[in-house]
Amino acid sequence: MQETLTSLMSNNKKILLIGTGGGDDIFSCFLPALFLKEKEVHIMGLLSPAAFHTYNGHKENVINKLGNKEIFRTIQCCNNTFTIPFADTLLPSLTDSVKNFYHLSLRPNMSTVIRELESFVNINEYDVILAVDVGGDILADSAIDKQILSPLIDFSVLKILSKIKTRAKIYLLEFGLGTDGEIRSGKRMLELLDELLTNDILLQTEKISTSSTELRDFEKKYNVIKKVRSGNTLREFFVGIHRRETKHYFYHCYKIGNFSYPYSFSYTIPESLLNKCFLLDVKKLARLRRDKIKSYNNFLELLIKYKHNTSWSTEFDLNYLWDDKFCIYVLDVNCEDDASERILREGLVYFANNSAKKYPAHFALIKTAKLQKVRSNKYISGINLNVVSNEEFAIVYKDGLSEPAKHLLKRIEAYSATI
Repeated sequence: MQETLTSLMSNNKKILLIGTGGGDDIFSCFLPALFLKEKEVHIMGLLSPAAFHTYNGHKENVINKLGNKEIFRTIQCCNNTFTIPFADTLLPSLTDSVKNFYHLSLRPNMSTVIRELESFVNINEYDVILAVDVGGDILADSAIDKQILSPLIDFSVLKILSKIKTRAKIYLLEFGLGTDGEIRSGKRMLELLDELLTNDILLQTEKISTSSTELRDFEKKYNVIKKVRSGNTLREFFVGIHRRETKHYFYHCYKIGNFSYPYSFSYTIPESLLNKCFLLDVKKLARLRRDKIKSYNNFLELLIKYKHNTSWSTEFDLNYLWDDKFCIYVLDVNCEDDASERILREGLVYFANNSAKKYPAHFALIKTAKLQKVRSNKYISGINLNVVSNEEFAIVYKDGLSEPAKHLLKRIEAYSATI
């Protein structure tokens, strides 16, 4: 990584590092930042679209500066607001070498985000914008890679960065390829790299030295962050780079009300990839995936465009999406049929059994085929569900919301038709 970053910044002084997804990606910016201590480094992370954020009591803007601010992340349903841990609040305290930290919100429409990020980049006169992804989901192709878990943020950032107009050079730094468990075939990981090389997207490949001071410092900082946020990706990155271990594990616990379902799977990463980082051309990558990455005017449109004719999970799955004054409970998971059926069954029971005064959402959104399969189960066949549906999507709704449910389905059909 040292040679890649030295070459990138040889005649440049100021760089913005952008973690392309939620979770581990913003923290992963610390690794290249540690190699760039002699430069002016700023770091930007992405806010989860499934949560709401406030800074000193003010709602999130497109660009939000961290620092000495009281920051809260909340999940909001119809009858409650849940404050959840936010590891990002620790970031400024972990380093003196990064001058500023920012959050980027995708909540407005994509055109607004592009315009405001472009203005921010040009006002700050960055020489280089380096997007940072750990795991590789940003490289995926929806026609081939069926098990992606969280594409909304990564792909939106890829499209946004390809559209902004700036003198700054824009690149993507990829490391820990495969460690997020979203591209589960080692063969497929190598095929992706071949595709990137063939299309002149892969600019540079370099080993990450396991003996470097920067990697040791990065791991020390990770050991602080993981006490607040214990994700899979960086844990498996360190397992691979230190132990040369090719077999890896993904762990998650799906939670619905008082119900929890532990879920795990294993996957293999080729040994040749365990300590590699890759520098990529962002605009060429976006051009290669132009039919797969979507623009949007609101989060419902964004969700539907990535759910339409795919099996992908998203950041909204088993979470709440607010659309105007209505709250939508997104009932979907991407796992084996037995696990999926059990989880979605519990989700429907949770939605249907809450009283009118305590319901978690106005609607539940589920794929029609999955609803039909779940409803055939004897444990749910006796529950009365109001449903309006088409061939792909179904809206389960509370009594008295028939007309809004029909209107919602028409909007979903309109979004699907634009793809």
